Amino acid sequence: MSACSLLTLSSSCPSIAHTPVLILGTKHNASYTIKVQGETYLSVVNDTYQALTTYRAIEANNPYDFRNLVVNLRLNVPLWCACPTLNQTAAGFKYPLTYIIKQGDSYSYITDAFFAQFRVKTSP
Repeated sequence: MSACSLLTLSSSCPSIAHTPVLILGTKHNASYTIKVQGETYLSVVNDTYQALTTYRAIEANNPYDFRNLVVNLRLNVPLWCACPTLNQTAAGFKYPLTYIIKQGDSYSYITDAFFAQFRVKTSP
C-alpha cells in the first residue's frame, strides 16, 4: 500500500485546494495487519507508511508488546498530514513528501523517481 492511496480527504491548503490529501493538522487512523513474522513497528513505519507516522505513535496506539507482533495481528496506525509552508509554496512545492533513503540510492535515482530536479543550495 503506497502512501498516496492513504491520502483521501479534501485539502485545506490553498495551493492544493482540489487535490485529495489529508487536511492540515488532522490525524487519520489507518490499520495495518502484520504479514510476516519479524515485522516491527519500525519496519511498518518505514516500509509501508513511508515515515508518515513514528514507531512510538504506533506503540502508543496499540496494546501489543513490540517484541511479540505475530502474523495477522491488526495494528492501529495514526497518520498526520501537513501542508507546504508559504516559502515552499512560493518555491513551487505542491505536495509534502517523505521518502526513506535506502542504501544504494543516488541523487539521480531519487530525483528521477519523483520527476524532480536536484539543486544544491549555497550560502550567500
